[in-house]
Amino acid sequence: MAKSRPMGYIFPKRIQQTIKGDWSKKTFYGGGLTEEDKAKFAEEKRIKAEEREERIKVLEQTKSPWICPMCERIMRNKLDQKYFNRRGMCMECTIKGETYLKTHGLFEKYEEAISLRNYKAYLIDIKEQALNFVANLKDEIKIVNHDGTFDTLNSDTTKVKEFMLKEIEDLDKKLEEIVDIDMSISAEQELGINLKEIIQSILTEEKEREQLIEKNS
Repeated sequence: MAKSRPMGYIFPKRIQQTIKGDWSKKTFYGGGLTEEDKAKFAEEKRIKAEEREERIKVLEQTKSPWICPMCERIMRNKLDQKYFNRRGMCMECTIKGETYLKTHGLFEKYEEAISLRNYKAYLIDIKEQALNFVANLKDEIKIVNHDGTFDTLNSDTTKVKEFMLKEIEDLDKKLEEIVDIDMSISAEQELGINLKEIIQSILTEEKEREQLIEKNS
């Protein structure tokens, strides 16, 4: 499961509309800062953001190899990296696999199986975070904004709890609709296929064909 996040990222407007209490003005983290402190804080935040961006780039390069593990060709462009992050192989190999699925009438079922698993995982994650929010509910609630500030709300926790329990109930209803989706198996296992083996077989056939053409030329 993903690391728990503030509920302000998940139900921000609906929480704010539910709460009828005292709102504070937007305040930077570590409220009560002087203008000089705020400028220093903003600069530190910018530096940290740049450092984080650089670390992410390094991690992406480490995570995405230069060579496609299927065809062993160099992945030269961003599209190859994009397809690798999604399917674990370069764009050309992914297209070969998708072509096979379309030819055998499995593509739509395959895409649907992946989408439903992603959707169910998302709902489970949100429900876990909502339950955690309710379990740690306090009189003062901080709604995190995307500009490095937060809103502090003082309200009736009973009202907020009722609202969150209703949200959890709605999540349960959505999960009930896809209860048959077995998260313990992959989309490929559900369809009884092994796409990487299929693509590897296609690549082997192509290589043998090329060798035969070269031999007879």
